[in-house]
Amino acid sequence: MINEFKNHSGRRQLKRRDSIRAVLFENFDEYLTGIIHEWLKRLTVWGFTLVPIFFILDYFIMPEEILLRFGMYRFISTVVLIAQFFIILHTKVNKWTYLHGHLISLNIAGIIVLMTIDLGGFNSSYYAGLNLVIIAVNLLLPWSPIHSVLNCVIIIALYLAFNIFAGHKNRRRENSPVNRRCK
Repeated sequence: MINEFKNHSGRRQLKRRDSIRAVLFENFDEYLTGIIHEWLKRLTVWGFTLVPIFFILDYFIMPEEILLRFGMYRFISTVVLIAQFFIILHTKVNKWTYLHGHLISLNIAGIIVLMTIDLGGFNSSYYAGLNLVIIAVNLLLPWSPIHSVLNCVIIIALYLAFNIFAGHKNRRRENSPVNRRCK
């Protein structure tokens, strides 16, 4: 009889401990998603600030023929980032919040990939911007490792696919990377 009481009591304590763990992990996941949501606001602000600022670099390095195109890429990306900021600002935290991080990466990496195509595909040094996107998003957002890996794979696959399908056309001018505006 005493052994039955001990077993029954142990099961009750085990169930109680498991239910406490479940509540703690559920609350922690909500807490972590809230942090991701807050950092997404900061990430979009940094994005819509830095993307147009890097046009200064384009001005000094890019040939005049493609400067307007790069300006349009950066303008469209900035507008999308500003819209995404207001969407994040006016939405509540939910289980799909992390998707905004992937969209931010895809947006900025997309324009960088287009720029690499315009600058000669795999011969372009603009691919370095993709590294900055990967590092910034994966370090600033406290999301799970699977999202970090997925983010990297999407960006690298985007870069490879677009540059392979573009045919590696080398449109770079002989006097690049420094354009005549710097002389």
